[in-house]
Amino acid sequence: MNAQLRPATLTDNELRATIYFAVGVASEGSSRGRNVAYELAFAGYIHREGDTARGHPREAGIFREGQLEPIYNSGYSIGTLQTDFGQQRNDANRNADQLLNAYQDWARQPGQRPNLALTQAEYDQASEALRRQGNEIRGDRQTVTDNGYDVPVGIKSRLNEFMRSDAGITFVHNQDVRQVNHLLREGGAVRELEDTTLYRNATADNQIRMVTVISKLENQDGRRNWPGIIQRIENGTIASVDDLNAAVPRHLHGDRDNALRGAELVIALRGAEAGNPLRGAWQDVMVNPLVNLSAEWARTAIGDVRELAGQKLSQSSDKVVAINQQQALQQSFQPPTQTQGMDGPDGPAPKGPRLV
Repeated sequence: MNAQLRPATLTDNELRATIYFAVGVASEGSSRGRNVAYELAFAGYIHREGDTARGHPREAGIFREGQLEPIYNSGYSIGTLQTDFGQQRNDANRNADQLLNAYQDWARQPGQRPNLALTQAEYDQASEALRRQGNEIRGDRQTVTDNGYDVPVGIKSRLNEFMRSDAGITFVHNQDVRQVNHLLREGGAVRELEDTTLYRNATADNQIRMVTVISKLENQDGRRNWPGIIQRIENGTIASVDDLNAAVPRHLHGDRDNALRGAELVIALRGAEAGNPLRGAWQDVMVNPLVNLSAEWARTAIGDVRELAGQKLSQSSDKVVAINQQQALQQSFQPPTQTQGMDGPDGPAPKGPRLV
């Protein structure tokens, strides 16, 4: 049986890479191909004076400058996996105060410009603003009158400056590592999926697709839907990858599809042929998919994959396949070579050209 068609079990590093690149880079941490992981992001709309509502529920009224319109219950977040500070505000390792504390340490280092650190009043204001959940920001669902406001520009710009520094990149990356490990914890969606017959009997490619869907669902939607989906897999009402995709709530289909485009890239890179230059980048990534990106070699290797993951599928996984085909075509014009094997004293018959 072809190795790609044989049921297999993904290694933990392959699981980490799938979550980081498919769920993170291709879905959560990119916006129209731009990396937004290392800046303060808001899940919704930051309005200008005179705007009207753009999402649902459609709130009546005219927005004032800097007023917020959240999507569902989401708020401010950072990172490739987009750690939501509102959802994690009671987690001592992942709440907004950890970002503010790291910022203060960085801002107070010798050689930094004066007045870079936040005053106590600014710290308290930022902490209160970042810990809000979407429903708290929205207030009355019928009108924009009481919608909350964005983090003040003077604070927000300084936090973003920190997150673009080496110290900030390390901080954000450590948050991503915690989130990936959280998604791979015992009792979480991925580990529960691994215990199902559907997953164990699937090909490696389909395992990547299933892990992408279930971890994306938990990362974005918490426990609202994935436990019921795992139960349906166990009782057989979800019996295929297509069934699993269809079980994702309709309002999350666009996010699911973005993550699945990243999954197809992971599949293509995992199957890249030996001469494909992208295969080397993927092998470097697989040594440690969650390596600190402040290391120069990591920026190069992971940067190659990040660049692909942030593109459309036609520009990413198809690019890997195209390189494979180009090399196959080049090889088809090479003369046959004699190879020495273990079949006997004369070795096997010469290998002919490999055609596309």
